[in-house]
Amino acid sequence: MNYFNLMPSFLLSVLIEKSDTPLRILEVGCDLGATLLEIKNGHPDSRLFGIEINKAAAEIAGHIANVTVGNIEDKKLPFEGEFDYILFGDVLEHLHDPQDVIRFCRGKLSEHGCIIANVPNIMHISVMEQLLHGKFEYTDSGLLDRTHIHFFTRTEVVDLFESEGFTVEHIIPRFTRLTAAQENLMANLMQLSTDVTPDMYQAFHYTIKATK
Repeated sequence: MNYFNLMPSFLLSVLIEKSDTPLRILEVGCDLGATLLEIKNGHPDSRLFGIEINKAAAEIAGHIANVTVGNIEDKKLPFEGEFDYILFGDVLEHLHDPQDVIRFCRGKLSEHGCIIANVPNIMHISVMEQLLHGKFEYTDSGLLDRTHIHFFTRTEVVDLFESEGFTVEHIIPRFTRLTAAQENLMANLMQLSTDVTPDMYQAFHYTIKATK
């Protein structure tokens, strides 16, 4: 990951509930700390932590939270105590073993702690459109970002959390505008598909809130 993100992920922060006691929140892959800053504004009493593989980004985020440089797949965190929330903003798809990381993070959560994650949807109609033309072209960003290692559909991301003992409380799709050709293709695919809903083709990515 060689780019910096200046925009917070509002989809992550909005699912953090107000609390009468200070929250402990860890963001995995916190980048420059934009999302942590957004959380700090909404939850000023919270204690914020981050782990970021990019040293330069981590140094900047360190002005907002307690941030360490590292790779979550090494399963080493220098922070004491449990977390109420662990956040993954478009990170799981970049990991070699996301299920192992989810399992590790479950052990770092408080009794009713939550993981909130953004995950791109490989079943989006734009990808299906490519496949029907014999293509699967990687790009510098987006659904087929060349740095993506794992791909998820709605079913796979729910299974990822439920298989590790989580209860998926929310799975929120984010939609993008479709072309007329994509709308027509989706209608045809819905006629052929079983056990699917339209959002499984329409969603560009999902935001998941899973509770321990």
